[in-house]
Amino acid sequence: MPAPVVLDAMLQLEASKLSTDGWQDLLQAPGIHWKLVFTADEKQVQAAKKKQPNKGGIYFPIAACQKFDAATADFENGVFLGPLASLTFNGPYAVKGKQLTFDVAKMNIGLGPWRFSIPFKKDAKPIAEMDPQDAKKLPFFLYAYVDRDIVVARGRSGGLAVWQRASKEWEAKAGVLAVYK
Repeated sequence: MPAPVVLDAMLQLEASKLSTDGWQDLLQAPGIHWKLVFTADEKQVQAAKKKQPNKGGIYFPIAACQKFDAATADFENGVFLGPLASLTFNGPYAVKGKQLTFDVAKMNIGLGPWRFSIPFKKDAKPIAEMDPQDAKKLPFFLYAYVDRDIVVARGRSGGLAVWQRASKEWEAKAGVLAVYK
């Protein structure tokens, strides 16, 4: 499907203000990971809203995946190059209404079977324990649509993205299973 058509559909979903009852359970379900499939940056989104010519976004060219762990309130988001390498970021997250706010506490570099972590913050704490003014500055997603297989959300920067529920076959091929255990 052409990228401008996908972006237009995403904007229509967002404008319809669908109820996202139960979306949090779907997003955080144990063992479920979300594969990034499409992104449109803020400039493309604004042009599409104004019905101006634009490229409409891109189908994400490399394996990227995220997961949310409800038990620990920790997210992990990264890119994967099969069994060769991975680069992920993780930290705490919190949900309020349709907004999922997150903080990046560390970066993880994977090379073959080895994984190294580099902390960004010495005292990373749950978002609920942060100073409210600091928490307001964190990145977030505003969810427009969530079902068992698809997620559509807008990021703090104004861009839109689509994630697809990752299959175990895709996860194995992409190298995700070696990291997200």
